[in-house]
Amino acid sequence: MWDWPEEQFRTRNLSDEPALAEFAGGLVVSQDGLLDIEQSVVARYGLQCLPLVEWDHSSDASELFALLRRAGSTRGFFIDYPGQEELGFRFRECELSEAAAFEIAKRDLFGWAIIFIDDSFLSVLASWFSDFTHLCMTPPLFAAYCSAHPMLLDIQGDDEEVPARDYETALEAARKREQDWDLLVEKMQRKTR
Repeated sequence: MWDWPEEQFRTRNLSDEPALAEFAGGLVVSQDGLLDIEQSVVARYGLQCLPLVEWDHSSDASELFALLRRAGSTRGFFIDYPGQEELGFRFRECELSEAAAFEIAKRDLFGWAIIFIDDSFLSVLASWFSDFTHLCMTPPLFAAYCSAHPMLLDIQGDDEEVPARDYETALEAARKREQDWDLLVEKMQRKTR
C-alpha cells in the first residue's frame, strides 16, 4: 500500500507477539465500518481517547516516541485497520527511535488506515487515513503529553485559541473541532446542491 523502509520497519507474524495478537483479535468494528474505539481499546486497556477529525499525527511521531521511551516502551507495532487488510496475520515493528519517527513524518505513515501500539500498551493511535484519528493513552501519559506538547485543535486555526495543556481541555477542543468540521461539510454540501 505504501513504502515502509525495511531498515526501520520489520514485518513479523502476529503469532510471534501473543499480547499484540490478543489486542488485534479483540478489535470491534462498528455499524459504520470503522473501529469501535470504546470497545476495542478504551474499555479493554483503560486508556483515555482523543477523537480527532482531519488529523495526521505523523509530524508528532518524534515527541510521541520520546514520551513512550521515557515511560519504558522500546518498540512500536503497526497492524491493519479493520477493513484495510494488507498485512493479514502479520504486523510491522519498529524501535521507538528518531530514525523511525523521521520516516513516519516523512512518509505520513500515521495518516493512513493503520493502528499503532507501543509494546507496553500505553498508547494506541488508530487512524482512518487523515479523516479520523483516535489518539489514546493512559491517563498519566496523556497528562505528560499535553503538558509537554500543548495542542491547538481548532479546525480553522483560530489565532486566539488557547493550547490544550491537559486531557479534559483537549477533549473539549476535539469535540468542538468535530462539530465545526460537520458544519463546514454541511456548508460545502449546501453549496454544491
